[in-house]
This record gives sequence, structure tokens and C-alpha cells, in this order.
Amino acid sequence: MYDVSTTIVWPAWTSRFRAEIARIAVVLAIGTICSAAGAADEESAAKAEAILEKYIEATGGREAYAKLQNRVSEGTIEFVRKAVKVPVSTYEARPNRKYVLFETKRRGRTEEGTDGEIAWQKSDVLGPRIRDGKQNEATLRDATFNRTVHWREIFTSVEYAGEETVNDQPADRVILRREGGESEVWYFDQATHNLVRQDMTAAAPGREMPIKVFLSDYREVDGIKYPFVATQESMDREIRVVRESVKHNVDIPPDRFKLPDDVQALVEKKKAAAAAKTAAEKAEDGAAKPEPKDAPAETPGEEGGGD
Repeated sequence: MYDVSTTIVWPAWTSRFRAEIARIAVVLAIGTICSAAGAADEESAAKAEAILEKYIEATGGREAYAKLQNRVSEGTIEFVRKAVKVPVSTYEARPNRKYVLFETKRRGRTEEGTDGEIAWQKSDVLGPRIRDGKQNEATLRDATFNRTVHWREIFTSVEYAGEETVNDQPADRVILRREGGESEVWYFDQATHNLVRQDMTAAAPGREMPIKVFLSDYREVDGIKYPFVATQESMDREIRVVRESVKHNVDIPPDRFKLPDDVQALVEKKKAAAAAKTAAEKAEDGAAKPEPKDAPAETPGEEGGGD
């Protein structure tokens, strides 16, 4: 789940922008809807696992994926109903480092990424921010390099959920659940075994958004098949990411995944606040404890009876 909530009360227009960023974050994570939790029966789980492994084999196999250390892709993000298209650059590296940059004339530059430990986001509209707690954990998890191949580490159970038609073709439906009950639904084309759709939810200010991402235009790149087009549908919005180039095992600048200075400043500020809080709590605990009373003085001869 992607969460773009904040403790700051933003004006309505920035709240809408924050929701838009959440949608973009989801669709850019691909290549990388909730149902009631319950133990999947063994037969259903076995069938789901077979479908997932067949997808991995059909798109290149685990050995081919294991050779890839990083990925750089260039392309465009299109806000379909607004007829707005802007360039986007994405850098990814093992195990879960990521950097995304895009820019619009109206709202300026937007960046987001992880250094493997801290997930962050900054824009000309909203400034820098870091993700905390579960928010951070979820972003790092979703930034896992080739996350669909690592489904066993990310999800705690899988379940076959029947067939459904996607793009006029029959597809197998698999539910993948994480610890805590959150889930995603993945659809695999029965003929090609490609992953062609993903359903999930994204958290935005005041609500959760159901999201569908359709994957298409698979092309072979460095031994694997990669979807060059991801189209996201959410409520009344449609966003399309088209990759124009995808390269693996390239020389990425060493500071590409480094936290920006203003983001690092937020991290240091957070650490200082946590340290101050801990110190204050210790001082408060110390003040609350009563000081031990002095023991009464002994009377000479009291012990041992004297001579």
C-alpha cells in the first residue's frame, strides 16, 4: 500500500496533488484489491505458486534475472484525460534502491527514492518529506529490485482465485497476501504467462484508492521480458507510463541514490527530536523516583550486646 498522508494540513489543491503523486508512485513501481485474509488451501496455493513460477520462467527465468544488478529506464508519463505528457527517468538497483525524476511545467520538479533504508519524496510544490514507520517499510518493500520475482520474500501466502478476462484474453487470477492481511491481485495471461494486470490500493489524504495497473508491450531486454507500457486506472484518472529505453547493469553515478541535502536535514532533525524525547523521558522518570531515606544511626553497643 502507498501512503501519501501527512501531519500537515495542506490546502485542497495540494491534497489533490499529493493524491496524484500517490497514483504515479504506484504505476512507476510496476516492473518492479484487498480481500478477507484466510489460509489458502494447499491445492489453491500450489496452483498459484505454479502460475507465478511459470511467469518468471516465461519472462527469462531466475538465472537471467539474477544477472541483473540495476536498471535505468527513460520514458514518459502521460496524464491521459488532461492530455499532458512529461519525461520521466527511473533508476533502480539491488536490493531496494530507487530514484525517480519527472517534471511538469505547471508543478515543477518531483523526485522520490530510497537509499535502501529511508524512503523520501520532494517536489517544488510540497518540498521534502521522509516516510515513517510502516509507510517507510512498505515503500522499501515495493522498491525491491524485480519485486515480482521475489514474491516469496514479500508475501506470506498466495491463492489461486479463478479466471478472468483481461484485454479480451483469458487470465489466471492470483491473490498475494502480506503479513497483516494486505493483499494484491495479479493476473497472468494464460497463453503468454505474462503478468498483465495488478490490483492494489493506495492511501491518499482521507481515503484509500483502488488502483488497477495494466501491463503490456513486453520486450526482451538483456535476457528478460520487460513491460514497456504500464497504464494505471484509479477512480476517474488514467496515467500511462511508456518506457522508451531500458538498460541493465549500467554505470550509475555513486551518489544517485544518496539522500538529497534537504531530505538528509529532515532525517537529522528527526533523530535529534527522538534523542531529545528520550532524554526528557529519562529525566522525568528520574524525577518521579523518591530519593532513598538515610538509614538511622546505630547506637553504640546496640549490636553484639557489648562487654
